[in-house]
Amino acid sequence: MHTIKKSLIKLCNKLQIFTFCSVIFVPKFHITTYLRVEYSEKHTRREEIVDSIAMNNPRE
Repeated sequence: MHTIKKSLIKLCNKLQIFTFCSVIFVPKFHITTYLRVEYSEKHTRREEIVDSIAMNNPRE
């Protein structure tokens, strides 16, 4: 369960950040890290959304 949650959070982060990266320029790892810091305030909300997704699809 915890692994799925982590994967979903990663996916949410990627989807969230990728749009911004493509606007700025080619997605690179350090940009992703930078933007992740920028969006750290929203991280809690993203985790909550991921929690409800995981609860709706309880699959190991």
